[in-house]
Amino acid sequence: MSMVTASLSSRQGTVVPEPGEIPDLARYDHVIVACSFGKDSLASTLHLLEKGVAPQRIEWWHHLVDDDGDVFDWPHVPDYGQHLAAALGVRLYFSARQGGIVREMLRENAPTAPV
Repeated sequence: MSMVTASLSSRQGTVVPEPGEIPDLARYDHVIVACSFGKDSLASTLHLLEKGVAPQRIEWWHHLVDDDGDVFDWPHVPDYGQHLAAALGVRLYFSARQGGIVREMLRENAPTAPV
């Protein structure tokens, strides 16, 4: 499983539409969908494809709550997401906070873990 993160500096030149403005999707190099692999994520992606956004410009970003644990994340989700992304031709990135949610819940007087 590939764990890739993007910093704010890697997204320099991001086009942000004004409130109420319909974005011109052709102006974007990447269209990011925060993806759970559920019906809303899939519907958003299908809408983008119907609007003419090329699949290679769509990025799914999925955050694994558990990191490598098994508290909240269903074990089949990463594999399911990889197959679904491959079928649609979109890029998929996973992120996770080191130690997952358990480490976050148990930390005391310590900074949050890096992603």
